[in-house]
Amino acid sequence: MNEYMDEKIINFASRCRKAYENRLGHKLDTKSRKRENLEERVALISAMRPYFTVMTIAKTVDKDHSSMIHNLKSHEVHMRYSPRYAVCFDLATESVYRESVKADMLPREVPNHVREMIREIESLSKAVDQSKNRLNKFLEMQSEKKWILSNYDEKTILSLKSETF
Repeated sequence: MNEYMDEKIINFASRCRKAYENRLGHKLDTKSRKRENLEERVALISAMRPYFTVMTIAKTVDKDHSSMIHNLKSHEVHMRYSPRYAVCFDLATESVYRESVKADMLPREVPNHVREMIREIESLSKAVDQSKNRLNKFLEMQSEKKWILSNYDEKTILSLKSETF
């Protein structure tokens, strides 16, 4: 990469950090090991990862390469067990995205949380399709056997059919 591109990317990363700090209402404390400071920092690092190399992020948050790797690995644990972290990550992701739109920068890769969301949607879509098939089979069986259903059950089943098709 040439010097101009390096400077452009570093400036973009700095603007992302500033936008996130503005959303938080304070500057990031890069030296503190308090949980809330750590979570704010990891949230920004994780949100920036699709757009930047680990070294660019490290320069932006005044850390070294090994700290970046450790922080990126802790993202999933923070997401699972810290509601506050999830809020910080949402703020960071939105801040980085808004700056990327302003700078006309595209992510270098698709973030893991987007891949997970896509997998979840695909899984739910398959479950809906399977449920529709089961409902159709049930309706076919019901019409052939002339099962006697209560008015409530019949209305419920017919409403499900009209809602899903």
